[in-house]
Amino acid sequence: MAILVGKLLKEISPSTKLILSGPHATLVAEETLKEFSFIDYVGMGEGEKNILGNIRVGKSDLNY
Repeated sequence: MAILVGKLLKEISPSTKLILSGPHATLVAEETLKEFSFIDYVGMGEGEKNILGNIRVGKSDLNY
């Protein structure tokens, strides 16, 4: 379901950055990025902690 929603979001708003996380995405991160080219990032481990870390670091290429 997340893949379908992500694909639709990217079609509607191509500049939106999509982050996929969770156990499966963590295990096969490179394959996920290759198979689903509309996914911009894979959050390794617990996605919520990664997103908070990126916000705190203030990565300039991410818009929240």
